[in-house]
Amino acid sequence: MERNLINTLWERFQALSWFPVFTEAIRDSKQPLFVVGGAVRDLILGREFDDLDIVAAGPLDETVQKLSLNLGVRAIPLGRFPKQVFRFVLPDLIIDLAPLEGDTIKTELARRDLTINAMALEFKPDQDQTEIIDPWGGLSDLREKKARFVSEAVILSDPLRLLRLFRFSAVLDLIPHPSSLALVIKHAPLIKKVAGERIREELLKLLAVPSSHATIKIMMEHGLLTALIPEIKSLRGSLQNVYHHLDVLDHTFLAFYYLEQIMAAPEKHFAAFDSKIRAYLSYGDRPALLKLAILLHDLGKPAARSEDKEGRIHFYKHEVIGAETAIRIVHRFRFSRAEENYIRFIIRHHLQPFHLLTSEASGKLRPKGIYRFGRLAGPDLWGLLIHALADAMATQGPASKDHRSIPGLLAFFDRLILEIAKQRDRNPKLLTGTDLITSFGLPSSPLIGRLLLSVEEAHATGQIKNKSEALTFVAELLEKNDNPNKLSIY
Repeated sequence: MERNLINTLWERFQALSWFPVFTEAIRDSKQPLFVVGGAVRDLILGREFDDLDIVAAGPLDETVQKLSLNLGVRAIPLGRFPKQVFRFVLPDLIIDLAPLEGDTIKTELARRDLTINAMALEFKPDQDQTEIIDPWGGLSDLREKKARFVSEAVILSDPLRLLRLFRFSAVLDLIPHPSSLALVIKHAPLIKKVAGERIREELLKLLAVPSSHATIKIMMEHGLLTALIPEIKSLRGSLQNVYHHLDVLDHTFLAFYYLEQIMAAPEKHFAAFDSKIRAYLSYGDRPALLKLAILLHDLGKPAARSEDKEGRIHFYKHEVIGAETAIRIVHRFRFSRAEENYIRFIIRHHLQPFHLLTSEASGKLRPKGIYRFGRLAGPDLWGLLIHALADAMATQGPASKDHRSIPGLLAFFDRLILEIAKQRDRNPKLLTGTDLITSFGLPSSPLIGRLLLSVEEAHATGQIKNKSEALTFVAELLEKNDNPNKLSIY
């Protein structure tokens, strides 16, 4: 190992804000201590990290007490003896102190998933230096930008590592090693044994990477994606109609690719709304969830496929079938109810922007239709529109050259967004439930809510402008119906 690299790592380690306190805490430690795993990898790469794994060859009691005292935090025990880990939670760092498993640090590192995560720094505070321990060639793999399993055994001990190979490849911009891809093909079915919530965490981390398209395709090519989501198999070879130039599977991957391009640079397509879209995408796991939604958005097509008498292919209600199929998938992976609802919403309504475009092209689009779409979309208007744009960009069949052309679609989106904004910016509610009860002698019932929604719609679309007109509007609605309690107006 080059001395220059060792010196650089030691300098990076010493520059960390918590290093002096940490050093003081373990300076008199009687047993060898090793920093292992991701922190070593990130030190080599010059990346920031927020967790530090330390293993100690010997009893932990004294080291735990000193760390707790010097760091000023309580040690949190995790697990049971003899594999008990002690966690120290600092404002910007989590330290885990664990006993050495096996006789040597090499035995410990052999249990790690990837070679890049199977390196250690032997910590020698009394000598003010360190040494790198790299028995599996992790440093060489980092230099060659390869992600490689330590061994086949690590997959058998925890099949989640099949997915971690791709997650780290995406996060660190690595290429999975051919020998590891061969192991993925061999053991992909084992991923079904992994708890759903663990898969969810890895998927979200993978999809959070701004450019994960290539990694997802490699997962597909080597059987892991279909092992995780068998429903995707039916998309291969599923031919589409004249709007498309690809089968459903290739269309899906192309749409995924374009979605990432749009999210990376929304100003290229939505110049006037760039800041709003970036703010929308900055919330939690929203970018990852949008990518998952587009990966699953056409799962309903094979089941919905039909041909009419002229041989034209249709996919009626595929968005409904696809949304429910997607929910079953994310439920397997223990996504939260809010995450499930978001994915269902995007898939269930991903055709709505196209329906509005078709209505405008035929001269049938009215302010009321735009209002109802804006109300439906709510804050997720941006999610629906960038999903629709990516979907359209991946749809390049001969029939897509008409009003579904990308320039035409973007021009329509501009008009749509401005009209929705204008409707949303109108004055506050003109009437309250009390107004309806006192003015018309109506009982408190669901009818009140339906009337108020109808008033809001009429106000937003410019049909009425003030409270007086709103009361007249309601009176006319009630006069047209013999049984107001059965009134269906919205």
